[in-house]
Amino acid sequence: MLVLAFVGVKLRGIARAHATAPDVLWERDDWEPPRLRLSSYRKEGKVAELAPIEALTLLGLPFQIIAAMVLDLLALRGRVERETVDGEMRARRLGEAPPDDEPYQAFVWNELGTAAVPLAAGLVAALGELLVGTVQRKAWDADLGATREHYRTLFEEMFPDVAALEGREFGPRETSYDQYYPWWVSRHHSGGTSVWGPGAAGIDPGGGLFGGAGASSGFAVDTAPLGVVPERASMLAYGPNDLVGSYEHSACHSACHSACHSACHSACHSACHSACHSACHSACHSACVSGGGH
Repeated sequence: MLVLAFVGVKLRGIARAHATAPDVLWERDDWEPPRLRLSSYRKEGKVAELAPIEALTLLGLPFQIIAAMVLDLLALRGRVERETVDGEMRARRLGEAPPDDEPYQAFVWNELGTAAVPLAAGLVAALGELLVGTVQRKAWDADLGATREHYRTLFEEMFPDVAALEGREFGPRETSYDQYYPWWVSRHHSGGTSVWGPGAAGIDPGGGLFGGAGASSGFAVDTAPLGVVPERASMLAYGPNDLVGSYEHSACHSACHSACHSACHSACHSACHSACHSACHSACHSACVSGGGH
């Protein structure tokens, strides 16, 4: 009777371990990682380190204008050729490989073909999402307000007004294009003499007017060849917890590693301990009994 009772207890333990095993198996097909709340890890006053085009994205520059800037730079560097056929702009890439000094130029170059055709639908939106994902990854723990103000001030110091643009041109043999994007914005902005100053027509410290309704009309640029305005016209259309997929993977790998480790250690310890104890005890006992161990 004692033997039968012991066997019954062990069988129930094995059945319980089998039933709970899927709950602790992280490699199962239906497991979903936790959603990261971006605002939870902000450090007041911390400024994210961004490239100029990324900072302009954070400031709310419309994705159509960003695409126009990148195309202009690629054309300037002799990496893209553009032509107008029946009032429609067509573009093709030049060279054997994409530019290797900036991912956004490389992205646009790769999206173009070797034959001159209209820009692919969705190019502007895809470029915008790439930029947003990168900014979210780089600024996951930064103070976004402080970061915006830092770069607004930096760009204002570079090109405070229209007069500052005189004598500053970029050629195909330029050794550095670090100032190209803020220069382009200042040169093409048509909302006033100063685009960077607080309260100016183009931007303000609180996030800017760049990404507002009709913002692209504040630039002397024909955006029609770039296609329709994306549903999300700028980064200002993304909420604090509205993360793009490319960012979530990277953020969960870096930010969540420490945060989730401590949270899971405290929250899951008891549950995991109970499930693992039950499963391991049964498995090890069976192995020991069958192997003759005690």
